[in-house]
Amino acid sequence: MSNESKQTSVEQLMWKLWDTPKDKFIWYNIMKYYNEIHKYEVRDAFTAGEHQQGFEGEAEQYYNETFE
Repeated sequence: MSNESKQTSVEQLMWKLWDTPKDKFIWYNIMKYYNEIHKYEVRDAFTAGEHQQGFEGEAEQYYNETFE
């Protein structure tokens, strides 16, 4: 995998799974890790959309209502 910083969290997840032995327990833990990354990406996008800081609580609520 070349430049990881230019890949989405989904692309990073897929490459990580591709390179990891096919063990469901390990894959589950990898998925949890990248879900956390996704959570921060959504929060950051939500906050950026408001064009100001201070909306982290609302971003957290949005994420929980939408993805959990």
